[in-house]
Amino acid sequence: MPVPDCRLLMKVAEDLFATDTDFQREIEDLLDTHADPLEIVDAMVARLPLDDAAVLLREATELPTFIWHQMALHWRAARDAGKAYHLESVEPEDMMGAARRREVSLRVRMAQDSVTVSLAHIPGRHATWAAPAAIAS
Repeated sequence: MPVPDCRLLMKVAEDLFATDTDFQREIEDLLDTHADPLEIVDAMVARLPLDDAAVLLREATELPTFIWHQMALHWRAARDAGKAYHLESVEPEDMMGAARRREVSLRVRMAQDSVTVSLAHIPGRHATWAAPAAIAS
């Protein structure tokens, strides 16, 4: 079963991409200027209630930074094609193996009418070299 915090993260992120035009413009600017992916997190956090922002920040400190950039890129591809955009948290196919390997996976499915980005991971079991703190040092 997907982790509740991750499900919440994906739901609030999907809502922002779908409904917040100021957020959409900010994401466009961040993508166009090749901004640090954590600036995408900052843009989300600025628009969330404190509880949701805390969940996002907790996830952002563990997940590889490429996750945020890829979410934004695939949102733009869906939008440009006039397709629906969905984010979901899914269970890793091999939970024990994913935990042992400290694996985070991002899967993109492009269908005729939509783009769906699926995130699978085990909380606290991520490759430490890919976490934002490791990249910054």
